[in-house]
Amino acid sequence: MSSYKIIIITISLVFFSGCVTKQNYFEDENRLIILGLDSEVRGDLNSSYNYFNKLYVVTNNLEYRIKEINLLIKLKELSTAKLEIKKSLKIYKNNLMLKKLLITIYLQEQNFDKSLKIALEILNQEKEIRNYDLISSIYLLQQKYDEALKYLDGAYAIGHSEEILDKIITTLYIYTGDKSKAISYLETHIRLYGCSKKFCNNLISMYAEKQDVDGLISIYKRMYKEFKDKIYGKKVAEFLIFKKDFKGVVLFLESSGVNDKLLLDIYKIEKSYSKARDLTLRFYKKTNDINYLAQSAMLEYEGTKNKSDKKILDSVVKKLKEVVSLLDNDVYQNYLGYLLIEHDLDLKGGMELIKKALQKDKNSVYYLDSLAWGYYKLKNYKEAYKLMKIVVDKIGLEDSEVIFHWKTIKSSLKKEDK
Repeated sequence: MSSYKIIIITISLVFFSGCVTKQNYFEDENRLIILGLDSEVRGDLNSSYNYFNKLYVVTNNLEYRIKEINLLIKLKELSTAKLEIKKSLKIYKNNLMLKKLLITIYLQEQNFDKSLKIALEILNQEKEIRNYDLISSIYLLQQKYDEALKYLDGAYAIGHSEEILDKIITTLYIYTGDKSKAISYLETHIRLYGCSKKFCNNLISMYAEKQDVDGLISIYKRMYKEFKDKIYGKKVAEFLIFKKDFKGVVLFLESSGVNDKLLLDIYKIEKSYSKARDLTLRFYKKTNDINYLAQSAMLEYEGTKNKSDKKILDSVVKKLKEVVSLLDNDVYQNYLGYLLIEHDLDLKGGMELIKKALQKDKNSVYYLDSLAWGYYKLKNYKEAYKLMKIVVDKIGLEDSEVIFHWKTIKSSLKKEDK
């Protein structure tokens, strides 16, 4: 037996299992059911109609009546179908399926008034979501959006169906243009019943259209909490940074752990050196990446109020010496070299490190400034002035440290010339 015939038999047992136990069951009933369904599947609707018509005539079973009327509608025999429905409604006065079939025909005929009249009768019989939805659909076909929304609201009030809410939002946002009300519906639903991805993404699109950054932050926070997806957490951070709400982004990143590398960058921007140092040390312990050891040392120095504290200097220098012994990195070489010069720990060693850094980037004003300061410490004021002149010509006098070095070196050179 072919697979589709097996399916047909299964369908017949499911849809018509109630028929075989009735008193008007006849011996050929199951065979006719299978033949009727098989004909329908093959597209032979006329034969299918004939089988179900015979089944109804013999058994007087309403299920067969409804099936044959359905087939008449599919065959576009609307007048005949309508006549048969009306005849059947005299017998089965309150049958909802027959009434809905009649609505189907009236809608195809674009007779909205009669469709609506029957739909209202159905709603009076049965206060179900689907019946409110049916009436709203008829109004939508007529572009009577306010009336449609009234019945969609009725449907939504029964079970807070997402399918119904989606129709409300679409009607408000696209057809009536009441975007604020659409957003309000979504916000209320999400607050009370949770945030499905579909509705949260709808709300994101709406907030984006009206450039509501606070709304975007709020919904991405909710999605991150709901779905635990770091993508949403990163979006929260991005929009907080866009607002320049660094305090807010720090609080969010600290509590969520969604992006510790970004948190480290924010700590640096906010000059939260102690927190930044602790985080880099955590990274170092986790990864053994020597770059994090270097960063922790630099942050330790930047974060201390007393830059001459021997304990701090010893700690920082020790770490940086370990780093530069393993990494040929100009940034770390310059930083350590400058510390050794600034605090008179090792002028010669400091100068050598800065010169190594300049070999990699000979135009760096920061490295030239460090080297100039080294020459100053060695009392070679002319060489110090020459280098500082290059720095000042390139970047001007806006950096406080550059200003201090420039004034100090100029003053020392003048005294020497006298």
